Amino acid sequence: MLPSAPAAPAAPAVPPTTPPARPRPTVREARSLDRAGDWDRLADGAPLASPFLKSWWLTAVADRNARYLLVLEDDRLLGGLAVRRSRRLGVPVYTALGAGRLCPDHIDLVAEPGRADDVVAALRDWFTRPGNRVVDLDGLHERARVVDALPGAALTTTDLGPWEPLPADPADYYRARTRTFAKRTGKKQRRAERAGTVFRRLPDAEVAGGLDDLWSLHAVRRDRRPLLRWSPQIRRAVLAGTSAGEVRIHVAERDGARCGVLLSFTTGGRLSTYQIARRLEPDHADVGNLLYAAAIEDACRDGLTELDLLRGAEPYKLSFASEARAVVRARAAHGPGARLVLRLVVVAERARRAAGAAVRRLRSRGLDD
Repeated sequence: MLPSAPAAPAAPAVPPTTPPARPRPTVREARSLDRAGDWDRLADGAPLASPFLKSWWLTAVADRNARYLLVLEDDRLLGGLAVRRSRRLGVPVYTALGAGRLCPDHIDLVAEPGRADDVVAALRDWFTRPGNRVVDLDGLHERARVVDALPGAALTTTDLGPWEPLPADPADYYRARTRTFAKRTGKKQRRAERAGTVFRRLPDAEVAGGLDDLWSLHAVRRDRRPLLRWSPQIRRAVLAGTSAGEVRIHVAERDGARCGVLLSFTTGGRLSTYQIARRLEPDHADVGNLLYAAAIEDACRDGLTELDLLRGAEPYKLSFASEARAVVRARAAHGPGARLVLRLVVVAERARRAAGAAVRRLRSRGLDD
């Protein structure tokens, strides 16, 4: 029997390999949105896509105080938040970009799918780093993820935004409304047709002219005049949004003149109605509701999936939609100086509201007398 061969030496143990550590995302506070394409890709993928998160809107309404909090992983854009930075008593105050008279809705951070937690964590680190800062974001939707980046934020519901799912057939939309609504709308449409009123959607080449008519119709109303100060910014946004294929203007015309204009957005496959104006004579009283009806019917036929009437729970809006989202304001302060500033801001706002209510009461008494 031959001797067996000696056993081969055991191979040295190889330690298990671990994947390289993912770089920690960081926040860069930029003055301009130089990654518009990447930003829009993230905005389009948001749980509630909003025209007011798109680069064509943000860059149009931005001023020298605009800031973009870009969450970066190495040089890759993971997400971010568009804000406006001002100062009160030396403390930086960050508000939603375009907030105020422009009333942007469904505001939130943007984030790459699956990385929202990382974006939230990075923004939380930015907010809680040493120093004083106030964040005051109005127009958030009710499930806005940015709230998780603001420890101790106070949340208030400031308004409601009516909305309604849209079917492919406009007839199904009317069947889902009350019988009175459908009957009344049909009656108004027939009356407008007999009066020679025509409703149509403007081609892109006519959008600029439609905006001119919108401002002209707004100008006769005192309550709309403050909005007209923002008409250059809105024009820039609308023209850029038209180029992006996300703007619609419907008009009502009679005797060769425009008697009503409705401006809407179609971001995220939803019809978001933004501005409407009409002539104020009694024989044009139905024009506003019929413009909404024309836009809704077009949206159904074009495959849009939702009517979003944006903030404002006015009765006429509630006749078009049966659902509503909360519009939320989040306020947070980091640092003792910031907490003092936020308290002073809240007190000043309460004083203004009380003074306004007192003036209205006095005017009401004067009218009664």
